Amino acid sequence: KLPKTLLTIAHVQKAHPCKHEHWYLLFLGVLPRNQGSGIGSLLLEPVLSHCDRTGLPAYLETALESNIRFYMRHGFSVLQEIIIPNGPLLWGMWRDPLPRS
Repeated sequence: KLPKTLLTIAHVQKAHPCKHEHWYLLFLGVLPRNQGSGIGSLLLEPVLSHCDRTGLPAYLETALESNIRFYMRHGFSVLQEIIIPNGPLLWGMWRDPLPRS
């Protein structure tokens, strides 16, 4: 199991956009029974506010296509599909910082 996990990590790292400084949002999770209640947005908004204050974009990967709409509502767009051989399809998503008002 470890070799498959390491291979997955290697593919994700290879696809990670490294040309620009950015914040990498590694994990965000809400228990299924609490999804759709706004908890995900409450967790994400302070992080995105920090990204905006620092003027840096944010990058994340999701393995659930159903999460794409959630992240798009928070300003992310799909940057790429990451194909893991014999593994899940991941979507790399990018969000530029909002201009300071």
